[in-house]
Parts: sequence; C-alpha cells; structure tokens
Amino acid sequence: MDKSKLAHAVIFFTDPSFIQLVACGTRELNLDNGEKLVIPDIVKTTMHSTLVELYLSHCDETDSQPLSRSSLFRIFNACSASKRSCLKGLDNISAEGSAAFDTCIYIISEIEKMGLLSAWSKAISSKLKSYKMYLKTDFKLHLEIESRCADHCLQWALSDTTDKSGNFKVHCLHKHDISCDRCSLLENFKLEMQNAFRQQPPIEQLKDLQYDFETAIEKIDEWKKHILRTVN
Repeated sequence: MDKSKLAHAVIFFTDPSFIQLVACGTRELNLDNGEKLVIPDIVKTTMHSTLVELYLSHCDETDSQPLSRSSLFRIFNACSASKRSCLKGLDNISAEGSAAFDTCIYIISEIEKMGLLSAWSKAISSKLKSYKMYLKTDFKLHLEIESRCADHCLQWALSDTTDKSGNFKVHCLHKHDISCDRCSLLENFKLEMQNAFRQQPPIEQLKDLQYDFETAIEKIDEWKKHILRTVN
C-alpha cells in the first residue's frame, strides 16, 4: 500500500468534521516501542461508505490519486472508532438506512453495466423500492408483542440471540409458522444479488461493490431494528 496515499486518506478521515471526542472514556494505543498511550475516546459521526464517497470526490477535485475503495474500507477496520450510541445519533439510523437503499440501486446499475439484462435490473430495483416503502409505512402497523410471523413478533425480533444470560432474550410460547411476503422482499433481494455477483468475473471493482452491498444491507437491517424499538 502506498504510504503517501495512506497518509492522505487518514488525514481526511480524521478531520474533526467526521469524528468527535466523547466526554468520558479513553482508549489505549500500543506504540511500536512497547509503550501504551492513553487518549480520549472518539466516535464516528459519518458512516464509512459516505466518508469514502466524500474522499473520492475530494481526490477528483484536487487531482489526487486515491487508494482503491476496498483499501479505504480496510483503513476503517484498522483505525476503529466507537459507534455513536447516544440519542443524538438515533435520527441518523433512519437517514443512513434510507441512503443504503440508494447505494443498492447504484450497485445494481453498475452490475448491469457488466452485462446483466436491463429487465433484471428494473425488476430487482422495483422490489427494493417496494421494501423501502414498506419499511417507511406499513411495517410498523403489522408489529405485535406476540405474532406467529417472526418478522412481526416484537418479543422475538428484539431478542438478542447471542445473550447467554437470558436477560435479553425471550422464548415465545407460540410457533412462528407464518411468513410475510413483504418482509421476505429483502432476503429475496439479497439472494438475487449474491447470485448476480457470482456470475461476474472476479475483478477489483466487483469486490468494492460487494463490500458496499454488505455494508448497505447492514444499514438497512439497523433501520428495521430501529423501527422495531420505536414501536416497542
């Protein structure tokens, strides 16, 4: 990895416009000489995909040569910051979830350029837009404390399946034997996209698109969880 390009990206990503210090909390930096440096904790105020797009636009405007998109995302994995969890950030969950749909639409258009039929592109884009509208409107109306549909069952959907203590997990006394066609739209979309990725040659651009896709799906899932919490 080009060190000058790396330094250029890190300076941009650590701009105070995109991160902020928290009032309490620290983290340790392990230096090469074995010493540990305690610094104030920081939180991210902008999602990674947005930062990458901003940085690439900045490089284009300044005639700078950036690292590849996948390398830029690896910088975030190496230079971790806390996720914002205060109330101030809750509004961003919906905004980032909504923006993630736009990212998916862009990815679909890029895959279409690689040779997939435009009819497929239009059909899968339509399904995605239908799911977005469903999340924004009818989804919360279908939610109940107990429901035979797992996606509509609040006590099931809000349970932490990884919690071993049992304090944050509920075992429903009823079966989840009903599915919702509209809730299944996202899962079907993911399967179709994964199949589309497999049909393409393994080029660098495809890896970048796959990373963006996985990140976008995570943001959409977080938006869905946020809606569940607001109803509960």
